[in-house]
Amino acid sequence: VALFSAGQAVAEKLREGILNRRLEEGGTLTMSEPQFDNGVATCSLSAAAATSDVQSAAAALTLSKDMLSVELQCSGAKNIAVPKDLTNVCKPKDAATTTKHRTAEKCKFGKSAQSPEGDEIALHTLLGAGERVKWIQKTQAKTGDDGQTWSLTLSEEDLPLKDTPFFVGCQSEGSVAKSASNDSCKVPVH
Repeated sequence: VALFSAGQAVAEKLREGILNRRLEEGGTLTMSEPQFDNGVATCSLSAAAATSDVQSAAAALTLSKDMLSVELQCSGAKNIAVPKDLTNVCKPKDAATTTKHRTAEKCKFGKSAQSPEGDEIALHTLLGAGERVKWIQKTQAKTGDDGQTWSLTLSEEDLPLKDTPFFVGCQSEGSVAKSASNDSCKVPVH
């Protein structure tokens, strides 16, 4: 029995090594839908088409007087936040407007996104708040291969007077140049 357990442990390490090698070789990567939990949105990038059966009660991150901080976790190999470095966010397109900004290319999410879903705008401009309002990168592995975690904290004065939705997301670093791919995850924020 002890020999069987040791063999199983070796087999598990071998399986992990093969999985990591596939990720490094640029195998097919799949992004999960965002999972929301107490002000944290998690987008996981993996080599397998693993989908979670757990459905999140929330469908967006919500900023309010009761929830002044939210977090975006882009987990998985080379899974990064978009728009790049979250210096801007994506303002949803108004159905009546068709703005053609070069930066709008960065607001494409999902493999069916043929056109941008919004326009890039500075967060403080969108909210009508001071320039101090910005996403802060909390963690990143030394190699950058394990994803990123970003947080946004507002004061009550920074909250807009009306609902001002925007979205951010996560995307496989290799697919950012392609603009739209199934290696992306869109996270709405209200």
